[in-house]
Amino acid sequence: LMNGKPIRFKDPHHAREAGIALIHQEPLTFQDLNVAENLYLGHTRGNGKPVINWRELYKKTDELLELLNVHIRAKDPVRGMSIADQQMVEIACALSQNARVIIMDEPTAALSHGEANTLFKTIARLKEQDKAIVFIGHRLEEIMQIADRVTVLRDGELVNERMAHDITQDDIVRMMVGRTFKELIV
Repeated sequence: LMNGKPIRFKDPHHAREAGIALIHQEPLTFQDLNVAENLYLGHTRGNGKPVINWRELYKKTDELLELLNVHIRAKDPVRGMSIADQQMVEIACALSQNARVIIMDEPTAALSHGEANTLFKTIARLKEQDKAIVFIGHRLEEIMQIADRVTVLRDGELVNERMAHDITQDDIVRMMVGRTFKELIV
């Protein structure tokens, strides 16, 4: 459902046009481009020859990066950036597409504890901007830290969905594997 109405996407471009962005577990940035070029790659889709106003593109990119409160700038090369910084580039890219729903597929898998906390602060700011965040993860302590609602899938099927304040980590384990944590280790 999107805005309470059923929707089926024809392709990823259709989903993006509907306001949905995906941040992959491994960032999909182009290493030989700078941050702004990565953000606006593909924005010129359509008929005719695209005209790029570089000054405006760099200005918009820096504004998005400031909104995320990161130390990255529009003209910075992506090559050599940490995974965490590349994820911030992808989040800025999602915002440049006016995404209202941002799906994050295990974004903390390759991050240090400090980098994960920075990401969680960014997620909190995005939520304050009325962005919906779908956070896919397996680290239960992270889920409990940032989630408003927890949805558990097993083998591609919906097991349960509950408000985070009404659920414990043991409840989540039971939903994920069909047994409690204590039953698993006995």
